[in-house]
Amino acid sequence: MPFAPELIVAYQLIIITLTVIVHVLFAIAVASDASWLQQEGKRLIFVPSVLWILATLLGGPLVAVGYWLLHRSTLRP
Repeated sequence: MPFAPELIVAYQLIIITLTVIVHVLFAIAVASDASWLQQEGKRLIFVPSVLWILATLLGGPLVAVGYWLLHRSTLRP
């Protein structure tokens, strides 16, 4: 049974919507954690929180993992 073009478009829209939601949720988590770190008097590594948030919006979970490795794991310098 061949797929109708409308069904393919619908699947693409669902995938794009879910991707945007995941990226936004990770960016909110990074923003919250960065704010908490700054309130504790700790410095963010490499760039300010706004750039971490923008990078997470664009890169999603991959950037969020990088943020976590640098700021929360035992790899923190």
